Amino acid sequence: MSDLESFFRFLRLPGEDWIELQALSVRDGYRRREFGACTTIDRAPALIAEMERRGPQGQYAVINTLRDGVEARHEPHKWHALEKGESVTDSDIERRRALPIDCDCDRPKNISSTAEQLAAAVALADDVDDLLQADGVPGAAIGRGISGNGADVYIALD
Repeated sequence: MSDLESFFRFLRLPGEDWIELQALSVRDGYRRREFGACTTIDRAPALIAEMERRGPQGQYAVINTLRDGVEARHEPHKWHALEKGESVTDSDIERRRALPIDCDCDRPKNISSTAEQLAAAVALADDVDDLLQADGVPGAAIGRGISGNGADVYIALD
């Protein structure tokens, strides 16, 4: 199982929810945002890999459970242009799956972190993880991620 599949399984039961993905600054001749949706976590890795070949600045997943009907906005399992105001909003969220804690270094906009800054962000995430477990949060309820510019700690809420 890939790290991506492990992360999605940490957040969702297989086949329970659909997943909205977003890609930033897709470079197909001009820069734009796109989104795609998968009806199961098993379909997400292929959609993500398809977008990676198109060279986006980054991709992320909406990690919360969305209200019924949101998935009917566009055809699933393919990428769509994301116009301003078309992305998921707070009113589209049925329940929160996890609490994300973002550990990034302070740096200028549109500048990637250095190896040292990334290492510092990972060390901070390690400290957050240790603190949470010392306060009684079970290790199985804590997920981790690295974005390339920083590190994330996720606390499962369900």
